[in-house]
Amino acid sequence: MPDPRAALAAFALFAGTFLGSTSAMADTRCVQAFLAETAFDPGPVDGLWGGKTETALENAFDQLDRTVEGGTGRNNTDEICALFSGAEADDIRERLAYRFYPIELADGAGSGNSPTDYDFSGIDVATGYSADRCTFEIRRHLFSEPEAVNVMANGDLVIEEGRVRFVRTRWRVGGFSGPDDLIEQSNLAIRSDGQVVGRMIYYERYIPDGEVFEPPIYVTLPAHFDKTDGPVANGHTYFNANSWSEGSLRISCRKEAPPEFRFATASLAEVHREQNFVAYRLKLGGTRIGDDFRIYPDVIIFTDYNGSADETGNLMLFRLVFQRDALQQPESREADYLECGEVAANVQGDGQQLKLHVGNQSERNECLLAKMGKTDRIAWQAVIDNLEAILARAGRGPASERVRELYAFARGG
Repeated sequence: MPDPRAALAAFALFAGTFLGSTSAMADTRCVQAFLAETAFDPGPVDGLWGGKTETALENAFDQLDRTVEGGTGRNNTDEICALFSGAEADDIRERLAYRFYPIELADGAGSGNSPTDYDFSGIDVATGYSADRCTFEIRRHLFSEPEAVNVMANGDLVIEEGRVRFVRTRWRVGGFSGPDDLIEQSNLAIRSDGQVVGRMIYYERYIPDGEVFEPPIYVTLPAHFDKTDGPVANGHTYFNANSWSEGSLRISCRKEAPPEFRFATASLAEVHREQNFVAYRLKLGGTRIGDDFRIYPDVIIFTDYNGSADETGNLMLFRLVFQRDALQQPESREADYLECGEVAANVQGDGQQLKLHVGNQSERNECLLAKMGKTDRIAWQAVIDNLEAILARAGRGPASERVRELYAFARGG
């Protein structure tokens, strides 16, 4: 007959082992559930300890810059669960909401505080070259697939006295990338032979949804260069990226002149006057940009004064004001022009007034024009560029003479 005491002891051992295992799984599941709410992915929340859970936990504690008594291994999940469930839980969760990576500057970085610092002394920068109609692509070239080309970013840029300035950008890689990265984190110039020199931000991988983001790197140009036909800046400037790929910046600038601006009639009339403010309505007829695009500008010229409006020397602002509805492209009408500031745009009733300046505050025009679709941007830039000719055709009445005088003063003439 079996000894009942031996059977009881065996059952107690089994029960203890089972309950201990169940408790350990519950503690592991607690740790995994907490990490799953942060940037440190532990894998499935299943209570099973594995390499992914261990790595996520180690990396989390590295970012917290702290240790826990007993370590971060599987045998200490009860202590870690208690920490993640205790009074510090919300603070820890907030500190782990994003994963921070140290960024090390590659060889060739400047000695200043910015990762895009670059010493241009001794570089033959093409200071006599400017272009305002350029497109770009940033490409990745895999060493393992020489024929494969991955477009990582593209958009528009301008070249001003040899310096490169990105104006519209789109990264295609996901992750941390954003439309202002290249605008804010590039320091590039065009050499006299067309090569791009300097430093810029670069994302070397595509990050699918659900994967942990990777930080950008900063690259130095050029490694080598392939010139293409056209203006001096046209070509592929290559740069070293990592052990398995290289990148290139392809620039293409157009040589053609902007479309011809034509109009048939122009007239001016004063429509409102106060002591320090006068408004004039400018009407244009038969206005056309190039051969295909007509515009129908309904423009009010606002003139603001620091003192009496009768004194030309008191003029502070000379602005062309029009409604958003005057824009013809959907992307132009949907843009948020208020980001350019109230001096350039403000809400009026159910529309939005946009203000292009002559002279004082004219730097605001760049923001407004950059937010418009390409065709609207060309059209309204043409109105500004041809305003002197427009006013010259606006007749000889008192309003026309006065506006021409104010325009000359606003431009510094």
